[in-house]
Amino acid sequence: MEFGNVSNGQSIDIVCTLKVFDAEHSSHLMVCNDGFTFLYEGLVSDEFHAFTILGVLRQQFPIALVSSNRDTVVLGHRRPSWDALLSTVDLCSGFGGLAQGALASGFSIQVAVDQNERMLNLYSKACDAHVICGDVGSREVLCEIWRHSSGAATITSGFSCQPFSKLGDEKSQGDSRASSLPKTLKTAYFLRAQLIVLECVSPAAKDCFVNGELEHFMKCTGFHCRQVELKLDHIWPCRRQRSWWVLSSPDLGPIDLQQWPMFHDVQEVQQVIPRVRLWAHEDEMNLALDMIELQAFGVNDERHFKYLLNGKAKAPCALHAWGSQTRACPCGCRNSGFTQERLESKGLHGCLIRSAIFPDGSTVIRHLHPNEVMGLNTFDPVIDFGTDVRLTLSAAGQLACPAQALWILGSILERIDSLRNMPCCSSASLQILAFDALSPSLAC
Repeated sequence: MEFGNVSNGQSIDIVCTLKVFDAEHSSHLMVCNDGFTFLYEGLVSDEFHAFTILGVLRQQFPIALVSSNRDTVVLGHRRPSWDALLSTVDLCSGFGGLAQGALASGFSIQVAVDQNERMLNLYSKACDAHVICGDVGSREVLCEIWRHSSGAATITSGFSCQPFSKLGDEKSQGDSRASSLPKTLKTAYFLRAQLIVLECVSPAAKDCFVNGELEHFMKCTGFHCRQVELKLDHIWPCRRQRSWWVLSSPDLGPIDLQQWPMFHDVQEVQQVIPRVRLWAHEDEMNLALDMIELQAFGVNDERHFKYLLNGKAKAPCALHAWGSQTRACPCGCRNSGFTQERLESKGLHGCLIRSAIFPDGSTVIRHLHPNEVMGLNTFDPVIDFGTDVRLTLSAAGQLACPAQALWILGSILERIDSLRNMPCCSSASLQILAFDALSPSLAC
């Protein structure tokens, strides 16, 4: 991220601010974040005040000079505006849980990025952002984000949870998926983001790799970092405990993050799902347990009761593998079910329900419908994501909770309002109170 001790003639990527523009494009005076001043030889536009320059050659002697070549890519950045702070690039987007909270709080989503095309296809059913399927750490994806983001100054990312969760083996940086965090921070840096919102499982907040990456980013940029853990069952009848971070630029200052209040008016599943409804017959059949699942969950010998959804309690935390533990994952991340050894060591996890009565008087034991899971996790339960219900169920099992995103982004809005010397009309507390008051409308 810094100019560093780079050898003469070595290709580098830099982020810099324009101090003096040269109309002949042979000696623009630039300064890096670490204060290093140099001349840049290459074509840039004076409509921008800062640049991300990828693939340039550095010459240290006799003068500090950076030169463009045929592979150089220049991304220009205007000064951030208040509107740009409310404009978002959604990385590691999944099918749009974090985006729902962002939209509800008044942010707009310009671009969504994920490596899984199936998740992005679902995302597009609920949000009209430009979607990019690819590795967020690649130059090609970075450039496409820049082209379509319209100067968005906020980055959100629900970075991969498997490297830090107990069911994901807690391999931390030993799991290749852990790279989603440094790739997120790298992208935010090259896009000159002013705000970065991160979400992951709670253990990630104590992980040495995670904290090391965040500390390195703050050291290089001067950004502030605040972290909070939110438990969904404090306000809603479902368990989902997640860590959230907000990184903010020196110009914005630190963002105060608080625990949200305890709400006692919606405490039971039956207040969100007052009755089990009959879904489309195709959905019911696709979610019905197959022969292997019937045996695994113990339905045939009535050992399955501990997996049934309890209407008078709080729902368990939804998992990505709900609906696919004994078969290939519909998102494509696994070509087969978990091994018997893994199921015995990690346990079988799921949430089942007895279907409503079919016209012929029969019922089935099935997995929760994805829209039921969405409602239990504060995601709009009436959005139609199509007929591949096991795919949508896998997506719902790894969502960033919209209500939690609403709380975090509401805290950011409070800070922005204070910087503008404006009365705060939409504080995080008011937004979450309004959301809770509307809870009956989410009943399936």
